[in-house]
Amino acid sequence: KMVKLLIAPRDIAQAPIWKKELADAGIEAFLRSDFKKGTSEYRLCLLDTLGELARLYALGTTAFIGGSLDPHVGGHNPIEALHWDVPVLMGPHIRNFADLVEELRLVQGIGLVHSPEEVERRLRELIADPAAREGMIRAGRTVLEKGKGALDRSMDLLKEMALGE
Repeated sequence: KMVKLLIAPRDIAQAPIWKKELADAGIEAFLRSDFKKGTSEYRLCLLDTLGELARLYALGTTAFIGGSLDPHVGGHNPIEALHWDVPVLMGPHIRNFADLVEELRLVQGIGLVHSPEEVERRLRELIADPAAREGMIRAGRTVLEKGKGALDRSMDLLKEMALGE
């Protein structure tokens, strides 16, 4: 056995509350801070540590980027998952990353979902279909590659403006 699901609450202080809610629903979860090496009984992990999510995406088969089903949150950054070649699903509320998500959508480098049921269905489909995952990964890479070097281009532009060149 291994961890099958990682949940990263927006506020890690909420992880113990999530754990209790899940337990009340009959779902056993463990906190990342309680993880013990060599243990094989864990299935659902709640991330309650800082600075690990970006690296943990590397272990994933697929990712649903949270906050995107809630119009009050507006989604989170899909780039970290895409960086690790993990296919991404997001909900319709992506105001914080709307331009990027639209660019990804146009090349089929991201999947958009509209309900928890659709999240589950699409995740199951992607897990079962390596070719579909690979297609999304390739498409997502094209968008990420296009954006590389943005800092250097911005610095060149700032130098030009500051120096009047």
